[in-house]
Amino acid sequence: PPPLSAYPSTSFTWYAQTWTSIYKRMRDDVKEKSRRAVIAAEKLDAELTRLSDLEAAIEDQKQVVEQKKIVANRLLANVGQETAMLNEQKAILEEDSNAEKKAGAIVAAIEADIQTHMDEQIPFSEVASGALERVESPAVLNEIRGFTTPSDSVLVTMRSLLIILIP
Repeated sequence: PPPLSAYPSTSFTWYAQTWTSIYKRMRDDVKEKSRRAVIAAEKLDAELTRLSDLEAAIEDQKQVVEQKKIVANRLLANVGQETAMLNEQKAILEEDSNAEKKAGAIVAAIEADIQTHMDEQIPFSEVASGALERVESPAVLNEIRGFTTPSDSVLVTMRSLLIILIP
């Protein structure tokens, strides 16, 4: 503290007022610090409660995680079994694919044979085209449109024409 000579030599009243003002300032500072301490304590209590709740939640989550581990291990076992079954099915599919390739070769041979027969039928298709040109008259077309179901002979003829005309 500064020596007494540093203070102005005034009356007792001045010292009393100065002391009172310092006391009030310090009292206000203590009240403010006390208020802040109460607020801090309330916040600390709230955070401690929150921490407790979080710890409880973590414990609950640990149990859930353990249960999910058990389920995951079961699923992994199932995946292993299903993988084995899929490998068996894959082998079967490969066999089927090979059989399909053989059947495709047979179908290609049949298609080639059909194409050969179609090439032999080209003169017949030219005759059929000429016949169709004669059918295009409006009266004949209206008569054909009037059929609700064509007769069997018409169906056979139309199928034959389609086979011949479609390459």
